[in-house]
Amino acid sequence: MRRSRSARRHGWPTGRASGASFRTTRLSLLTALSACDSADFRYLQGLTGLSKGNLSSHLSKLEEAGLVSVEKQFKAKTPHTLLRITDAGREAIERHWEQLEKLRGRAQRWVPEGSG
Repeated sequence: MRRSRSARRHGWPTGRASGASFRTTRLSLLTALSACDSADFRYLQGLTGLSKGNLSSHLSKLEEAGLVSVEKQFKAKTPHTLLRITDAGREAIERHWEQLEKLRGRAQRWVPEGSG
């Protein structure tokens, strides 16, 4: 499994599905989970608009990478999946947003040659 240099730097799982939309989806999931103690599968599905299979696949990749934990249980005989961001996942998403903020700051301070 090859990982892009950028993905390795950010600590994101890329695997076979390494397109921008896959990274964006996984970043969205980690961001949502970083904002709460836990979230259930149906909430994340509604938030992202992903199909059950697509969401399950992304969450499995994040779980394999150690970025989220998945707890499956039953509530009134109905399956209920609860998700939490792990410490490693929280560190990865915080590092990602810090890097974006640094980039944003540099972009705001940038002055094109010959214009100053």
